[in-house]
Amino acid sequence: MLRRRATPGGEEAAAPLLGCDAAAGEELEGLRLVLLDAMQIRCAEAFDANSPEHMKLLHNLWTASFPGRPFTLPSEEWKQLGFQGRDPRSDLRGCGVMGLKHLCKTLLSHREAFEEIFEGVHKSPLSEFQLSIASINTTAMLLSHLHLAPKLALSFIQQRTEAPSSTLHGFLSLGFEREGFFARATSYEEHSDLGEEPARVARLEHALGVMHAQLLLALAREWRAMLDSKPETNIMDFPVALRTVHARMCSAMRSLGDGPWQLRLIESALANPDASVAEDGDTPPAWAALNLFLGFVMSLCCAGRTGEAMDDEPPLQQPSPASYSKGDKNG
Repeated sequence: MLRRRATPGGEEAAAPLLGCDAAAGEELEGLRLVLLDAMQIRCAEAFDANSPEHMKLLHNLWTASFPGRPFTLPSEEWKQLGFQGRDPRSDLRGCGVMGLKHLCKTLLSHREAFEEIFEGVHKSPLSEFQLSIASINTTAMLLSHLHLAPKLALSFIQQRTEAPSSTLHGFLSLGFEREGFFARATSYEEHSDLGEEPARVARLEHALGVMHAQLLLALAREWRAMLDSKPETNIMDFPVALRTVHARMCSAMRSLGDGPWQLRLIESALANPDASVAEDGDTPPAWAALNLFLGFVMSLCCAGRTGEAMDDEPPLQQPSPASYSKGDKNG
């Protein structure tokens, strides 16, 4: 079973996206592809202002950030969360609902961790951590690398860096983690009966959210380290932090091999990328090292761009200097 795969030159060629290892064979590849296709559909869901479910996510984000204030859209307050403008919906074009889900979950679950990371930082409008834009870029890293958004382009690296088949095998194995899927050799029919596809998709989406949270925390720590080492660091340097974390993410995933992955292990690998690289014994690929030095003259680090620009789409603004801060918690 083949999938179209982009080449470095932009051309597409027919190639096995997942491959077939001797132990699993084509039958297992078929199940993996079904799960991958389902996740691609889920991740392609665009934000719809007419959807009560989608708007509820924005309401939840507002309530958690500005308790007691009436929900307002558009509003200057959205900039305080690190969105580029007064209407956050414009920043959700690239990652859609998945990007908003990740932002909401991470903010609600890890707010104290972000406050701890930036404890004692001297606030400067041009150096504060842009939580929303950072979160959307982190979602974009995952979706692009794991083949979940084939047309999504990252503005902070020179070319697409999609995961190899071994990493994709490992990631997709998280969808079957509770089924004992890889614990024994079974027939295709038994594989199919181990769990329903919606449950596998739900497990994989949950795993993606956990991975996002760890990457966003890693990005915050990297930004804090840059501020400590170079106080004049400002928002124009943010692509450097994004490239660093992106390279570490790729290396951490590669160190885990082709699976089966366990969520706790990938969570630990992303939270402690240097340790995972040391254990793996590999060095980052050449493109990762080069990208750390090729990001000069960057005026925009938001990821919400796809391979083809929309004709009626307004130009993206430069990130606003407003950002997440402890003061936002209490309004």
